[in-house]
Order: sequence, then structure tokens, then C-alpha cells
Amino acid sequence: MAGTISFSADTRWSSASWLFDWVLKTLAGKVSDPELAAELSGIVDENVGWLGLDDLPSDQRAKVRETIRESLRTAAEQGLPPAMTGREDTMNHLDDLIRLASDGS
Repeated sequence: MAGTISFSADTRWSSASWLFDWVLKTLAGKVSDPELAAELSGIVDENVGWLGLDDLPSDQRAKVRETIRESLRTAAEQGLPPAMTGREDTMNHLDDLIRLASDGS
């Protein structure tokens, strides 16, 4: 299975479901908006596999982009095991997500 974060109709980031879930759980733990945190956690809990940023109010959409840009890389460096198989590829894939979050914001 896979999960997708949609930035727009033409811009999407997809990953294995475990990484998608890790990203959303990490974001949920870092945002200060309890409603947004619950939304992100609910997507994981319900195994939806999709986060459409256009479905969020503009302030929450901006917060998700900001949190991806400012916190995700450090969270991955600290939270993913150094000896994890495919860690470098995973980090590169997360860097792609960070780039997408930086575009057009």
C-alpha cells in the first residue's frame, strides 16, 4: 500500500504506507493546532492513505507546509534508525517532500 500527499492537482508526493504514516504522525506531533493534529492522526488511524492539502483551511495548509519544511528532516535524522535498511533512499524521498512543501508557499 501507499500514501499520497497532494499539494495540488498536478503536484503529489507518494510513498510506502509506513513512511506516509510516519510523516503524518510526525506532523501531528509537531503542530500546535489540536484540530489539525487530530485530522492528521485520523488519516493514519483510518488508513485513508491520502492527505489533500487543498481540503484543509488555508491556515492549516500553511502550517502543514511550514512544519514539513522546518521540522521533518530533523525529525527523520533523529527518529529513523541509523542502521535502517534503505535509510539514505528514505531520507532522499523525504527531501523530495520538503522541496514540494517549499514550492509555491
